[in-house]
Amino acid sequence: MKRILLGEKPLVCVDVETTGLDENEHEILEISIIALDGSVILHTKVKPQNIEAAHPKALEVNGYNEADWADAPTWNEIAPKVKEALTDVVLMGQNVSFDMRFINAALKRTDVGNAGISYHLVDTVTLAYVHLVPCGLRSVSLGAVCEFLGYSNEGAHSALADTQRTLKVYRALSRATWFSRLWWRLMGPRRAKAAKAAYKASKAA
Repeated sequence: MKRILLGEKPLVCVDVETTGLDENEHEILEISIIALDGSVILHTKVKPQNIEAAHPKALEVNGYNEADWADAPTWNEIAPKVKEALTDVVLMGQNVSFDMRFINAALKRTDVGNAGISYHLVDTVTLAYVHLVPCGLRSVSLGAVCEFLGYSNEGAHSALADTQRTLKVYRALSRATWFSRLWWRLMGPRRAKAAKAAYKASKAA
């Protein structure tokens, strides 16, 4: 098998939604993997096999309900496709180590295993810390970063929407210039303040 050099490996964005925070106890409810050009490599809900162990708050945040997941494949059914999509690539995401902990743990529990899954990670949390925190960003959550940059948070906590938002953040921050940082320093805190005020108004309505 020909070895692929690191610089030749494609960058893909990955996100999972889960039934909790412990990869050894909780399950993946949804997974999205998209290419750098935005094309969807894999996106699907995943039918949980041990929903009784789920954390109620996680199910609420991720919008889980039995009806919407009724026809979803199990993890065992999609595991080969996941492994193929995440082999010989560079993985990018928001707090991507969390996603990969869950994916690797879930693959280990299947016949396909996780051997060969990429360990090269690009985290947009790091990019946000480097480029936006000095400009006034107060939180590196994906929602806060999007508000700071003026991006919509519509569809948050849906795996596909989150990979699409993360890709926008990556494109902006990986191409940052001195002018970009100056603009973010001027506009970012105003956008964050406006978004916070709008959220409070919506709750009071």
